[in-house]
Amino acid sequence: MISNNDREKCAINNLSPSEIYDSYAPAVYGKILSIVHEVPIAEKILEKVFVTSLNDKTVFSNTLLTPLITLLNQSRKKSDKIIKALNIFNECCAGATVCIADKK
Repeated sequence: MISNNDREKCAINNLSPSEIYDSYAPAVYGKILSIVHEVPIAEKILEKVFVTSLNDKTVFSNTLLTPLITLLNQSRKKSDKIIKALNIFNECCAGATVCIADKK
């Protein structure tokens, strides 16, 4: 029996890049915008997420997640990195002392 996840993965392999973008971009963009809050930055992140994902077809096949969840996870990670970088940049420009070592 084929799961819905497997059906979605098979279906995405038969779609053109523009069809994939048209199907998933609104949800992915909404997620990015909820984190970044700046339209120009959100648009660049959206572009980067899709270019990276569509250039590497294994992105969707090497996971148990649906393509949408995979794209949402990638957009969240990219958005978090951009926000962290922008915060460091803002603190540097403000003359604050910044420690960029990750304290996890």
